[in-house]
Amino acid sequence: MNKIRVLGLIFVLAVSLSCNLPFVPKISKTTVETVSVAPPAGERDFSLSVKYSYLYIRGENSASIHCTYTTPGGSVVVIKIIEPASKEFNIDGKTYSNSETVPFQVKAINGKIETGIYTAICSTLFEGSEVKTTFVVVEGSQPDSAPPQNAVTEAPIIVTEPPVIALPSLNGKITFDYSGYQSDRPGGAGELDKVTKTCIPEVTITPTGELTGHCEFSGDTSHMLTVSTVTVYIVGLATREGNFTFSYTVNETGPNGWNLQPGEVPSVPVWSNYYLWKIVYNGTGTFTTDNEASGIANFTYTCDSGADNLFWCVPATKETFSGSLPWKFTASPQ
Repeated sequence: MNKIRVLGLIFVLAVSLSCNLPFVPKISKTTVETVSVAPPAGERDFSLSVKYSYLYIRGENSASIHCTYTTPGGSVVVIKIIEPASKEFNIDGKTYSNSETVPFQVKAINGKIETGIYTAICSTLFEGSEVKTTFVVVEGSQPDSAPPQNAVTEAPIIVTEPPVIALPSLNGKITFDYSGYQSDRPGGAGELDKVTKTCIPEVTITPTGELTGHCEFSGDTSHMLTVSTVTVYIVGLATREGNFTFSYTVNETGPNGWNLQPGEVPSVPVWSNYYLWKIVYNGTGTFTTDNEASGIANFTYTCDSGADNLFWCVPATKETFSGSLPWKFTASPQ
């Protein structure tokens, strides 16, 4: 059977089942159970421990966990975005527990590390839970005793920090330059573009540097034969020193034409009733002006048709590849 006939059969199957497609999947629940910081008091270096549970529903994506800390002065800094553990061998409808420990350092705000009581918060991006804990940042250690009288002392060395760039609150968008695509997979730039372009969220950068963005779309994505759901979320940090980092995740999923029930034996291998595209861009760069930033993003692309007789990842049932490409942030007109 040649490629044209295979694609033709896929089209006929999708159209014939389109009137009875199952519900469009959503983000399944992740629950933060406990959050702790060790040591409870210190100068700069700490470790965040998070215990959480997530409900596994086949074809759905578990909500990620956002962990930040708030300084005594009210500045919010991202510690890490935690994704629930691998679901390769999970059972549909069961809740799983996991934990993760993340080392982190408190950051200087306006050139100085604030001392006092900090609040660490971990919560899910969509529905879910939020858990808080506190820890204390103390002054750095001082010499045990003063030098003896008449001792020869050297002149103190004065260290000056570079001037701080005060970033205003900004709204804008992150876009990718597919002409600069670098990967071992030929033609992959088009695969990235057709999934990413459906839903491009507006990004907000707060005065403290926290970067967030989110959008959702449900409907015809032009490259699919069925209704898809696309969710995009962006988190990162645009620091006052000019650095710009972010994680940009795109998920597209929908019914693949199968409605396999527990205990049912299909005529071909079927591991999901849904197809899935997932792209994760991890970008780093700097501000080039007050309203623009640019850099390079590493990406990982995953496509999964869900069954052995479907080829949503033309011409394969599954595909994964990675690479890099340029990105740019442009602020919206005020």
